[in-house]
Amino acid sequence: TWTNVWLYYCEMKMKLGKWAEALRELNNLYESKVLGNQVRMPQARLHKDIGVCKLAIGDHQGAIDNWHRALDYNRNDYEVWLQLGMLLE
Repeated sequence: TWTNVWLYYCEMKMKLGKWAEALRELNNLYESKVLGNQVRMPQARLHKDIGVCKLAIGDHQGAIDNWHRALDYNRNDYEVWLQLGMLLE
């Protein structure tokens, strides 16, 4: 599948600071899963990246919500815990 390539493309946009474009692509990737595309997708990573993009564009609550969803898939993801801690500080 091309899911990982799409995810890497989104992360490349994030590294370039194109947060709105990356968020749009990540949402499209998520919607492709919701619409019945049965690809294996790293849900924790997807929600972590969406949270980072939302924080970068100023949607703090959206970032928190997505990071909590990421923790639903992987409670041991220290990067998500770190992001939550830094935002709440």
